[in-house]
Amino acid sequence: MQDRPNAAELAAAIAHFLREEILPSLDDSRLQFRTRVALNALGMLEREARSGGQELSFEATTLQAHLRCETPTGDLTQVVSALNRELALRLRTGTEPAGTLPVLQDLIRRKLSIANPKAIAGRENTHTVNLNSNT
Repeated sequence: MQDRPNAAELAAAIAHFLREEILPSLDDSRLQFRTRVALNALGMLEREARSGGQELSFEATTLQAHLRCETPTGDLTQVVSALNRELALRLRTGTEPAGTLPVLQDLIRRKLSIANPKAIAGRENTHTVNLNSNT
């Protein structure tokens, strides 16, 4: 692993280059759109890198405590995947633990803070997120 620039700084530098130097010079609307998609993806990468795995760890801990099941084996990504599969199974069979909705709302809000912070801007202290909003 490199000391500097780290992954978040690299993603930010590439995004800055695309936003400030490349995007303004593009006349093709298709390329403009694809560049904006790339900028959004770089933003997600930057925010995820800055979290340093804390969000994934939080999700694993939260689901483990909520589901009260055996800890799956594997790396953190595999553990979170297995816990999410367990939760999905319980939701499908109607055996989810009490209090599942607020837990899911919190996890979704945290995921949106990485994937699309604008979707939750100004709503950090609420338990509802309007996923149908175009704002």
